[in-house]
Amino acid sequence: AAGSMPNASYPGGTTEVFLDPAYPEVGDYQKKLIRKLLKRYPFDGIALDWLRYNERANGASGPLAAQFAGLAGKPWSAEAMTEPHLRAMWDDLRAREVAGWVKELLAELRPLHPGTAWSAFVLPWMFKEVAQSYRHLSAAGLDSLQPMIYWRDWQEDASFTSDVISPAP
Repeated sequence: AAGSMPNASYPGGTTEVFLDPAYPEVGDYQKKLIRKLLKRYPFDGIALDWLRYNERANGASGPLAAQFAGLAGKPWSAEAMTEPHLRAMWDDLRAREVAGWVKELLAELRPLHPGTAWSAFVLPWMFKEVAQSYRHLSAAGLDSLQPMIYWRDWQEDASFTSDVISPAP
């Protein structure tokens, strides 16, 4: 998918590539794949993963850039992201885009597959730069959110799990 939509893709780590849901062709492609899977296999649940941006700069040159400039009164820039209110505006704009895609997907597929539960794997709520909002994703119609907590990878101890889950919005 990333190879066929290079303008909508952002490199992640060593092999990961993230696709920008603000590009209609990205959402259309992903919906097509999920429709195919649901048509072929009797899934009782779908857990969406990698439903996010990789870092705050992702999307800055895409369709959301003009929306941000209109809201903020200035274009997206690394300097603008040092201002807390502009950074929060950008994070929320992208989180709404991610959740909007989920809402569209569920509106289309849930009536066709009413017995299928829908969830998403999400990073801890404090990772604002990835544009996953527990509130927006829940409002989009997901049945559950499954926090991914890699405390060892992040050089944390196991108590980090309760530190993340307890205050989650």
